[in-house]
Amino acid sequence: MNEAVKLSLEIAAALVAILPIAAALFIVKTVQGIAGKFGVKLPGKGLGDAIKKKGKDFADYKKDQRQLAYLRGQRKGPKGIAYRRAIQRDAIRKGTKSELERAQNSYLAGAVQNNPRLASKVAGGGGGYGRAPEEALQRALAGAKFTIEKAEAEEVKANHATIDNLDEKALMEVIENANGKNSQAKIAASMERLVKIGSNENIAKAIDQYGTSGQSDVVTKSLANALQADGPGYLKASDIDNVARGTFGQRNAQGQVISGTAQAAAKNIADGVYSPEKLVAANSDELQYASDIAGVMAASGDNRGVDRLQAAAKAVNSTPTLAARKKHNGDSIDSLDKYGTV
Repeated sequence: MNEAVKLSLEIAAALVAILPIAAALFIVKTVQGIAGKFGVKLPGKGLGDAIKKKGKDFADYKKDQRQLAYLRGQRKGPKGIAYRRAIQRDAIRKGTKSELERAQNSYLAGAVQNNPRLASKVAGGGGGYGRAPEEALQRALAGAKFTIEKAEAEEVKANHATIDNLDEKALMEVIENANGKNSQAKIAASMERLVKIGSNENIAKAIDQYGTSGQSDVVTKSLANALQADGPGYLKASDIDNVARGTFGQRNAQGQVISGTAQAAAKNIADGVYSPEKLVAANSDELQYASDIAGVMAASGDNRGVDRLQAAAKAVNSTPTLAARKKHNGDSIDSLDKYGTV
């Protein structure tokens, strides 16, 4: 390349880096003219577009900086006030639209589930062509159920943002819902958190309050899912299924629980629900709860619970691979092995 052209390009490159986009484009055109006089053809459109893009990116960056300064209070003035109000209006519109869509989906899903004629039309029936095929009808009903459960799950997930910061006492206040103001989604999120961090005494209270309600809803389903994932070993899969349906245990005519978590745990422990593997996986609080249940049984003359727990603990300690898995629960397992109680 001619030295004069080369020098012109180097000067142009240096100036483009520091000058505004309009000046940069003028320089590019000037350099192209110089190069043309020496018989050198330089790219036009591509280079100009690249400079324009660089300029736009820089302008966007500066705009973002200004808006961030407005939000942080680092930049004052009417433009900042207008920007913050615009954000609020946008949030209101988006929130309203989101709630409307959720309400519409929930309403339609519920209507489809409860109105066979509507379900048939949604599935493509009616209009002189009769009832929709059974396969299409089942898809419509399944879709309606999925829509409801998805909306419920999203609401429960959103509540975890505040629920996960609560301690166990605060979680129980939400779950007990004495003032009746907590939403089902908030209670469900509290249930999930309680099963992860709570004591077995409080977990049992939550199960007895909602698992025996006689109805299946987002609370009982969330509780059952949490029990399936992180729940205590003294509950069987069939117990958890009943919790999900709200048919766990029994209540008397006054609404008091007469057969709940304690009774189910006692039966399961006596039946040998704790294998050595399940016992070594239990935390100390769970083992204490199970031992207390077995102790109550023994006091009434039924030693099956104590015997089963002790046998499982002995199996853990006599199996090197299982004994190596003892951690925070080691003292509890050793106590069960030696005394049959914690």
